[in-house]
Amino acid sequence: MTRRIAVTVASLVPLLCGACTPAPAAPKEAVRYFATRDKAKLVAGVTPQQLQIRGRDYFNKVIEVKGAVTGSARRQGGGTVVVHASDSDIEYVLEVGAEVPEDLLDTGQNVRILAKVTAVAGSSQPELRAIAVVGEYDALQADQEHAQVAQQKRAEEARRAVVHRQLASRGTPANFRRSAQPPMAAIIERYRDAVLYFNHRLSAWEADRIARSIIAYSNRYGLDARLVMAVIACESNFNPNAVSRVGARGLGQLMPGTAAGLGVNDSFNEEENLDGATRLLRSHLDHMSGADGHPPTIHEIQLALACYNAGAGAVHKYKGIPPYRETQNYVKKITRLYLQFCGAE
Repeated sequence: MTRRIAVTVASLVPLLCGACTPAPAAPKEAVRYFATRDKAKLVAGVTPQQLQIRGRDYFNKVIEVKGAVTGSARRQGGGTVVVHASDSDIEYVLEVGAEVPEDLLDTGQNVRILAKVTAVAGSSQPELRAIAVVGEYDALQADQEHAQVAQQKRAEEARRAVVHRQLASRGTPANFRRSAQPPMAAIIERYRDAVLYFNHRLSAWEADRIARSIIAYSNRYGLDARLVMAVIACESNFNPNAVSRVGARGLGQLMPGTAAGLGVNDSFNEEENLDGATRLLRSHLDHMSGADGHPPTIHEIQLALACYNAGAGAVHKYKGIPPYRETQNYVKKITRLYLQFCGAE
């Protein structure tokens, strides 16, 4: 009788530290902007008129201005910029430092600026001095990433609260409750259940072994284990003995020549196959992203997946994902599954 596994792909919402984000990696400027905003105590709804009337009440406070640049004047060491607020007809005049790129403040650019209300020597009127600036497009991208991280954190806190209540209701000692399910045990359990979800013919012991191997090799080669899970799910449905119509073998569906090049002697050996498949994916990802240490964008991930399926030569030939129906569907399927694993769909 087929077992019903109480798990969905959504239950793999991230537990691994340092996991890749499902959305394209936000630019460093946007990351710094949101880090600054998180630390600052923002004051909402402050208008230039309020600053003129009650300026001293807002000294050292931080406001956020969103809108289009309608004018700017650069000078040595900084400049002045005028921003028309996107949600009103109010215009803000702000002082900016030399570190702000000139093209970011070109007329017509949509920006977000964190501005600190500062005192001006010899004047009773304060000025707004920019402490962080980001383009609106980059801000929207980072906003999505920021919201996903917050959502993931809330989900994990809720899960931990449920586990705590369940243990407490059983009357277990306090010291046991703290150590009953360490984080890694919870990670392995979720990955094991997901493996069983895709291949119910495996025993729990076999699924556990595959889950542990995927996590271990992903960590060894610096990959998001959820991405590796998505690849193996689409390649073989976690069937260690799978053989494709063209002769690809095992969990990662390695072709004999590819396996030999990776030093994989037995493609049906789960450990060897997963080690080789993970190294192969890492190699393609480094090739497509330049291996410069930045988190891969979703486009770079998709190019690496296309290389895994069709070969790097085809990706270079077509300067992107090849126009093969199989490869196009392959990339779409894994991307969708990966985003589900990350809780983004």
